[in-house]
Amino acid sequence: MFDDFEHANEVRGREANAHMLCFASSARPRDIAIYQNDSNISMMAFTHRANGGAIYILPDRLVEEFDNTECGEVHIGDITLPFPSCYFSFTPPEPVSLSPGTVVDGCYLNRQSDEYLVMLTTRLVNVDYERSLSLVCLDPTFSIRLPATDPDLSINDAIEKGIAHFLADNAPPPEDLTQTIERPDGTTCTMVDVRVQNRHRRIEQFRAQELAFRKCLNILVNAACFISFRPEDIYDTWAGNPPTELIAAIEDPGKTRAARARKRDAVRVLDTADYVRIKICGKALFTEPTTGEIPGTGKSPRAHWRRGHWRRQRHGPSLSLFQMRWIRPTLVCKDIGSIVDARVYDVQDSETQTCEQGN
Repeated sequence: MFDDFEHANEVRGREANAHMLCFASSARPRDIAIYQNDSNISMMAFTHRANGGAIYILPDRLVEEFDNTECGEVHIGDITLPFPSCYFSFTPPEPVSLSPGTVVDGCYLNRQSDEYLVMLTTRLVNVDYERSLSLVCLDPTFSIRLPATDPDLSINDAIEKGIAHFLADNAPPPEDLTQTIERPDGTTCTMVDVRVQNRHRRIEQFRAQELAFRKCLNILVNAACFISFRPEDIYDTWAGNPPTELIAAIEDPGKTRAARARKRDAVRVLDTADYVRIKICGKALFTEPTTGEIPGTGKSPRAHWRRGHWRRQRHGPSLSLFQMRWIRPTLVCKDIGSIVDARVYDVQDSETQTCEQGN
């Protein structure tokens, strides 16, 4: 509800004002853009928490495969999130920064009405967050809105439309409202229209961070597809060490009235306490050695990747239906061939898995 959003803003505002008092007047942060960014990320965190607060952890090895899997054939309508708001925690294979001194550490993905809101998050390096004022730990973010009205729109086209919408919304206004006003005492002052300057700065910042977003795009889209189509490859744990009896009540498969009541009460306690549901992705996907080395050779086989992709495979009467298949990328070494066999997953039917030998 709108009242909830207002309350969340008030809470964050009180905290920010209290921290501001710790600065000398001349040293207080005054950049309005900083506060707007802080308000946006606060609202995103609030919305995420209000929609279950699930955090998906992407292990480094899965992130590496996502980074080497093309997503051009994925359509915006293929993504069906289990929650209205999800957060992916990951570390890109190569460090990605939105600004000096920050590294990308995850992304919010929200489905709201007819669009997806994507927001990259970062973390300041060499900062002790627990011992620092929040006003000096405002992490840069990058956000973009992707239209979702056309389910057949490809991800790449949705990105281009999202960029076009942002540039249109921040185009310079058609008129300059700067004017000189005469005060009652006869003196004058000039009211400057700063919209051109502010919008120009927003576009400059967007363009500067767009490259970082595109570097993370494959990871984000593949992660969204993975949680949409491979729920059996995700397992739950909890941060905050909730009591074992609460976890047992939630995981109890019983259908009796008493079991349902215990589960309902346990969910209520977990939702209101300081516990966070953590979802680990892809635990069962890796059976090869974690070092990526061939025993006895003394050298790494990681010569290059044969890139994976998502395949839209048609089937059914007159090929009128389709199913998404994930062909995993393959590590290839010039001297010893493929190190990881490419696997093709039928993601529409969780009971069916097809394995193909990489060529």
